[in-house]
Amino acid sequence: MRMTADSVLVICHDPVHGGLTIESNTYESLKKLPLKNGEELPTLKQYLLAGNKNNATTRLVLEIKPSPAGKERGQLIAEKVVEMVRLCGVERITEYISFDFAMLKKVQSLHPSALTHYLNGEKAPDEIKREGISGIDYNFSVYQKNPEWIKQAKALGLILNVWTVNDPDQLDWCINQSFDFISFSFQFIYVLSGDSNMSHFSERFAYFFSVEMRKNAGN
Repeated sequence: MRMTADSVLVICHDPVHGGLTIESNTYESLKKLPLKNGEELPTLKQYLLAGNKNNATTRLVLEIKPSPAGKERGQLIAEKVVEMVRLCGVERITEYISFDFAMLKKVQSLHPSALTHYLNGEKAPDEIKREGISGIDYNFSVYQKNPEWIKQAKALGLILNVWTVNDPDQLDWCINQSFDFISFSFQFIYVLSGDSNMSHFSERFAYFFSVEMRKNAGN
């Protein structure tokens, strides 16, 4: 999520929406530019309330994007995010991820029991543990370059997530490493689910996917 010039928290992966820089424009200006499906740019409040509706099992993962305006604004954004999470009554089910370490530390100071995960990939598990962050959520390539971090993180009790795994061989490797969470794209799920016999995927991958699908279906 990002924050507009008038301090509205919005859901957008990129810093620009409809040709306008989010942090430099008001929400009123930004929402006039519809998404590809015709909807308005959603706010964080809308996301949190929708995610909490009829929700008995699903956790909300909230990524706070670094602010191009610098650390001071980043700290303000982190404050407002934690405030909004509390306002929406979803503290219990919300986890925070960010490439900005200082933002995660701010979240931690305001909500000590929150689960926080660092994305950037340059910090070793012992530093993450020492700083009180809950887990590492690094790109697949980071773990391949530093395979010892997987064992170290487990020994320290950190949560392990890996992103973005869009290849069956990569997924096999991640399953063998016993990551707590594996992130892959919607397109990857679509390709797999559209293949009835999964002939071009490993048996291990097909088993993993079918088990997860049954869990999600409540079977």
